Amino acid sequence: MNNIIEFNEFESKLTEFRTRYADVVYDLTVPEQEKQARSDRYAIGKIISALDDKHKELKAPLKEKVDLIDGERKRIKDQLLDVQGKIKSQIDAHEAKIQAHEEELQIRVDHIRSYVDPLFVHTFDSVELSRRLNILKSKDIDDSYEHRKADATLAQVETVKRLEQLLADRLKLESEQAE
Repeated sequence: MNNIIEFNEFESKLTEFRTRYADVVYDLTVPEQEKQARSDRYAIGKIISALDDKHKELKAPLKEKVDLIDGERKRIKDQLLDVQGKIKSQIDAHEAKIQAHEEELQIRVDHIRSYVDPLFVHTFDSVELSRRLNILKSKDIDDSYEHRKADATLAQVETVKRLEQLLADRLKLESEQAE
């Protein structure tokens, strides 16, 4: 069934060739039959070539329209993406600023915990432990810690407790060593 009127002649040729060549078996060892097979193949090839030419002819104005539609869509989409990109870059910059601020707050909380550096704390004498404890106890956990104020307070409480324990252990050791 053909829905394209311009292809009707090719449809009828297809029907004709199917009927004509359905049961044809060439004896290609006979020169006349080989020549006929080549001639028949050529005749069908001419129809195929004409079909391709008609296809190109019919498609050309449609392709121009499709290319125009695609080009306009691309032009408009590229400009929309450009506008969107400007907004996205503002959002990205804002999110990067928030991230940097969050990291700064985390660094401040981590700094509180660093008064008990596990790599070096056992090398500190009682004077150094006492100095660190006094600094940490006098540290004001204020509103500059923003929403991390509770984390900073917890870090301070835990670190003070750890330093007090370390100081007590160090004083006991130094006292034993002095005796």
